[in-house]
Amino acid sequence: MLVYTKRLPILLCMALLLVGCASQRPTLNAQEWTYQQNGISVDVQADKALNIVNNNSHTLLLAVIQTTSLQKVQHYLQNANGIATFLQKPNTAETAEHFYTNKFYVNPGENNQFSLTRMAGMKYVVVIAAYNHLIPNQTVAIYDIPVDSHVDGLKFWQRIYYPAPLHIKMHLGRHGIIKAYSVT
Repeated sequence: MLVYTKRLPILLCMALLLVGCASQRPTLNAQEWTYQQNGISVDVQADKALNIVNNNSHTLLLAVIQTTSLQKVQHYLQNANGIATFLQKPNTAETAEHFYTNKFYVNPGENNQFSLTRMAGMKYVVVIAAYNHLIPNQTVAIYDIPVDSHVDGLKFWQRIYYPAPLHIKMHLGRHGIIKAYSVT
C-alpha cells in the first residue's frame, strides 16, 4: 500500500500534464492551412422581427470574414464606425493575403445555410451581422478554425494535424445575435 501512495502524486501530476497538453490547439505550418471547398458552413436562423427599426423588420447583411490573424481585423471591431468601414472593404489582391470576406443578405424569418470555401492560410473566422445599430458585442462573433488529427498509418505514435471544417450556428434576433456557437 505504501508503494502506491508514493506514486500517486507522480501519477496525478502526469495526468494533469497530459490533460493540459491535450487542451492546447496544435500548431500548424503556414503550408498546412490549406484551401478547402465547403470548409466553412454557417446555419442562420433569423427571427421574424429581425433588425427592427421603427417597429418594422429589415433584411440585414451578414459578413463572414476569414483572416490569418485576429490582429489584422481587431482594430476595426472596436466600434460601430470601424465595423462599418470594414464592411465596405472589397476583396482585393492586397487584402486577400490577410483576410477574405463573403457577404450574404438575411431576410426576416429566414432559415438558411451558407457553405463557403475556406481560403488558404486563414485561421480565424469573424462573423458580422450588420444590424442598423452596430453594437460590437451584439453583432460580432469570432471563431478559431478547428484543428483535427488522425494517426499516420503504420506510425501509430505520430499524429497528422490539419484544419478541420468549421460549422457555425447562429440565431439572429431583433437587435443583435442571440446565440452563436460552433459545432465540431
